[in-house]
Amino acid sequence: MEIQKQQQPKTPMRILLAPRMRLALPSTSLKNCAEKENVAQVEVENVMRGYNCKMRDMNPEQLERAAFQIGAILPKLAKKYGANAHIGFEILEGCQELILNQFLELSVEEIETAYELWSAGKLEVKNADMYHGIFNVSQLGKILSAYSKRRKKIIATLIHEQGENRIKEERAAKNQKLKETFEIDFVNNFEKKRTSIKEWKDVPTFWWEVMKKRKWIQFTKEEALKTYEEAGKLAKIHTQLIESENRVNQAIKRFDLVRDVDAKSLRQNIAGQLMVFRKCIQNPDFIISINT
Repeated sequence: MEIQKQQQPKTPMRILLAPRMRLALPSTSLKNCAEKENVAQVEVENVMRGYNCKMRDMNPEQLERAAFQIGAILPKLAKKYGANAHIGFEILEGCQELILNQFLELSVEEIETAYELWSAGKLEVKNADMYHGIFNVSQLGKILSAYSKRRKKIIATLIHEQGENRIKEERAAKNQKLKETFEIDFVNNFEKKRTSIKEWKDVPTFWWEVMKKRKWIQFTKEEALKTYEEAGKLAKIHTQLIESENRVNQAIKRFDLVRDVDAKSLRQNIAGQLMVFRKCIQNPDFIISINT
C-alpha cells in the first residue's frame, strides 16, 4: 500500500475556544459508568482520555501535528482493517479534511479505537465494508459517525458521574466544616459551663454522646458497667418521683405537665451524665483535644 504523493496537510481556519472541562474520575467511577452503559471499562477509559485530548481544544501548532498524525495513521488502519489497494493522495486528503472539519470532538487516538470497535461488531453502522478492499472517505465517515454517537452517551454518563462526585465532595467538605465548627463551639461551651456544674444532674444529657462518639472520654469496661449499674438505681428513684408527680398533676387536671417515663432511656442518660461528671467535671486536668 502506498500514497501516491505527499504534501503538507491542510488544517481548517477556526476561532480557538477556551478548553472545556476536563474529565477526571477514579477507577471506581469509571467502573460504574461502564456498568451503566454496558461496555468494557477500558472503552470508558479511552473515551475519557479522548475527551481530554480532543482536537477541538488544540492550538494551531498542535492541530497541525495532529493532521500529520492522521495522515500517517490512516494508511495503517486501512490496511489493518481490510484495504488491499493503494490509497491515493486525494482520498487521504479527503479523509484528513473530513476529520478536521467534522470530527474535532475526537482525539487522534480515537480514530483507531473506532475501527477496533467496528471490527468487533460493537458499532451500529451499515454499509461500511471496504468493498473490493478499497478504503474511502465515506467508509471512514460512517465508522467515525457511529463511534461518535456511541461515545456521546458514554461522555454524558461520565459528566454526570463527575458531577455527582463533585456534589459528594462539596457535601463532605461542608459537613466537615460544620463538624469542626460544632466541635469548636462545643468545647467553648463546655469550658464556659464546667465550673458551674456542681452535680451530675447539671450535666447536659447530650454531652455524653458527643464526647463518647469522638472518643474524648477514656473509660474502662469495668467503669462503664459500674456506672450503668448505679444509673439504674438512680433511674428507679427518679421514675418513682415522676410517676408520683404525674398522679398529682392528673388529680388537679394539669395534664400539660404529665411526662411519660422511659426507664431504659432514663438510665442511659443518667449513666452518661455520671460518666461526664466524674471523668470531666471532677477532673481539673481534663482537656478536650479536637485533633485526637
